[in-house]
Order: sequence, then structure tokens, then C-alpha cells
Amino acid sequence: MRIREHVIATNDMRLFGLHLLGQASLRMEQALWPEEYERMTREVEEALREADDPNAKSYTHEKSCRRCRNESTKHETSHVDRPCPNSLELG
Repeated sequence: MRIREHVIATNDMRLFGLHLLGQASLRMEQALWPEEYERMTREVEEALREADDPNAKSYTHEKSCRRCRNESTKHETSHVDRPCPNSLELG
């Protein structure tokens, strides 16, 4: 069931709020770091193509989660000190 249908069926406003927050966060990241967003989009599309390959190597759920956490941590630490390109310098 899609998020919209679930929210309508259950009237779960917490889930609706999280969905809106996620969408806003995605749009903000897209606006602030367009190169990073494009790179991640390409990587996701490539991963989906590879996963659809009939000869694709399969992984356990646990192994996949561990890899995602590692990639996420690597991504989070790669641009921690990078300023927003649109920010004003004060001082």
C-alpha cells in the first residue's frame, strides 16, 4: 500500500508528518547540494539496474543493512564541514 493510501485509510497523521518532513528534506538537499544529489541519483539508478540483472549476486538482509549503514556513515562524514553554497558569510 502506498503511503498516501495508508494515511487516508488509517488517518495516521504522524506518518503523514514524517512523509512531509522526508519530502522537504529531500528537496532541500537537492537545492543545497545539486551535484551530490545527482551523484546519489545515478548511484541508485545503477544499483537498481544491477539488482534487476538476472545474474546479480544476492545478499542477505543483514549484509545489505550493514553495507547501507557503512555507506550512510561514509556519506555523512564526507560533507560535515562543507558549507552550504548559498550561505552568507558573517563576520
